[in-house]
Amino acid sequence: MLSEIHRVLAPNGVYICVSYGVQQQRMHYFQNSDFDWTVSHHLVAKPTISTSSVVSAQQHEDRNFHWVYIMRKQAPAA
Repeated sequence: MLSEIHRVLAPNGVYICVSYGVQQQRMHYFQNSDFDWTVSHHLVAKPTISTSSVVSAQQHEDRNFHWVYIMRKQAPAA
């Protein structure tokens, strides 16, 4: 699936994937050497009744977050 996404993505195009999968499970797929894109990731707290308590340092568990992976395809060299 990622190879088709990479194929149709325009130069400088961005693909965003929101996942439950933690970095250790997903990055090896996104950082495949066949893809000429840069990969970054961010954590977004899952909505709860008290989101502020989830984000606190005491409860920083992977299950309390969505993982957002951002891939930006490189422009071809001129």
